Amino acid sequence: MSYYYSHQFQFSTHGLQRIKERLNIKHMDDFQAKDHCIKLLENHGDYFEDRNFRYYQVLQKNLYFVVQKDGDVIVTLTPISPSKMLKLLEQS
Repeated sequence: MSYYYSHQFQFSTHGLQRIKERLNIKHMDDFQAKDHCIKLLENHGDYFEDRNFRYYQVLQKNLYFVVQKDGDVIVTLTPISPSKMLKLLEQS
């Protein structure tokens, strides 16, 4: 029996690599890492957006999933300081 499900997000190769590094889940295979990320995104903290991207905060961390609006592709996982957040919001 196989287990199939669908979700709204896609993963870029770079994004998946950064996620594994920054969440310290290098031991997980790609499928497990993606499943872990989807669970984090389902329970995300705050989020904000600019013209091209949505930024979802990982709970209890200063890390944000950067998701391209066109296609819902997770581009990277990156730390965003409050000053950088303001700068991104001002640019949009």
